[in-house]
Amino acid sequence: MKKNTEAMVPDQLYHVFNRGINKTKIFKEYRNYRFFKRKYQKYISPIADTYA
Repeated sequence: MKKNTEAMVPDQLYHVFNRGINKTKIFKEYRNYRFFKRKYQKYISPIADTYA
């Protein structure tokens, strides 16, 4: 599988999702979820609008 290392481009839409295989939980512990949220707030929130 080719790994995409290009940066996001302004004024584009991106569909980003997290899903476990067969609907399994992707965060095994609450601290994993908190880690994800901190990284999301730091790197994604300042540059992108999120719709859920």
